[in-house]
Amino acid sequence: MPLHSLSRLRRASANQLGVGVVLGTIVSALVAPSRAQQPRPTADPAKGFDPTRLGVVIKGSQATVVSVAPTTVIEAKNVIPLPQHGNANGGTDQGLNNLGIIFGARVYGKSLVTGLDLFYYVPSSRDNYYREGDYRGTSGPYGRDGEDLGGYFCPAGYAAVGLQGAAGLGIDRLGLICGKIGNSSQGTDLPVLGGRGGNPFKDTCDRTSSTGYLTGVRVRSGLWIDSIQGFCQAKG
Repeated sequence: MPLHSLSRLRRASANQLGVGVVLGTIVSALVAPSRAQQPRPTADPAKGFDPTRLGVVIKGSQATVVSVAPTTVIEAKNVIPLPQHGNANGGTDQGLNNLGIIFGARVYGKSLVTGLDLFYYVPSSRDNYYREGDYRGTSGPYGRDGEDLGGYFCPAGYAAVGLQGAAGLGIDRLGLICGKIGNSSQGTDLPVLGGRGGNPFKDTCDRTSSTGYLTGVRVRSGLWIDSIQGFCQAKG
């Protein structure tokens, strides 16, 4: 083959190779989205969570602060109330406490519920899942101290969607109802703790025009929790 023909062939091959590299890069960018656009992996908010230490995770023998105070919170006005149970005029009104996505609770009392502590997180994404680094906290006990009846968490991938228990002149027993995030119709009940009296109740957010998640409560209390009312996260 003449020398000038061989040179043209080499230039054509190089040009084709360059086009191939460019096309390959474009296709790869379209097929594999940027890592910066991918959300952080979801995690279990109960894992390593010590309710006695706000925003602290215990890893081995060391305690590491992994969360900071939330920059955004669910505003109190953006809630839909569930029915109030117990004595609506008893005790002192502790006001509307709207926290975030509730994933567990601890109940105090014996024959009546004297106190309640809610565990919650403020999600960084609109899908309401917990991701490492999201703020986690505890409401601190509503009511007063009593016998510790136990603390329980929703399973990983679930969050509180309602309250259940029994009430008369006070709250006799209480527990959370958990639902799967993204499909709250798939639910599971946490233990209902307290006494045996009162009239049973079971309230869930999916029966309201809310997003389906329980985000706070209103409590009246004195020597025990006189009444409780759940609040669901409003849409929009």
